[in-house]
Amino acid sequence: NIAAGYAATVIGGSENTANGDFSVAIGTSATARHHGEFAQAVGSLNQRGQMVMGAQTTNATPAQATLNGSAFIVPTDNEVWRFRAGIAARCVAASKAWAYDLEFAVTNFGGTLTQLGTTDVGFDKKTGSTTWAAAVYVSGDNVSITVTGAVGETVDWTVDFWYVKVG
Repeated sequence: NIAAGYAATVIGGSENTANGDFSVAIGTSATARHHGEFAQAVGSLNQRGQMVMGAQTTNATPAQATLNGSAFIVPTDNEVWRFRAGIAARCVAASKAWAYDLEFAVTNFGGTLTQLGTTDVGFDKKTGSTTWAAAVYVSGDNVSITVTGAVGETVDWTVDFWYVKVG
């Protein structure tokens, strides 16, 4: 077991690695390589986990939710990831709120990151009239969520990424 990231922890098990800052690994052969990632594995190929991303918007320009202000999820070669992103947003001044779920999957074969099919919406609840939006962001070797608020509204966003991966 190796806890190499800043304030990283390996709870138990064997052959686990927590490389991301503030990450946690547990089980057998889990690898938590992203900032704040919780990873659990039952072998070197099978893993599940969770990460929390955040963003703030003040206009209608799309912004990427990030793990710590700069890091994104980066699937490595020969991995398949299935994600469920639970999104919560609020604008206190306008008394508006939005909760939303996106489900999607990506592959990385030969260094090419590709989204599998389309994104599914599993939950969409809001208060107030809003044009806010969230979408999957897959570019280069990065995965994230793009969030869009509204002009004149400061919107705080939290994205909770649940995942399973093989590879």
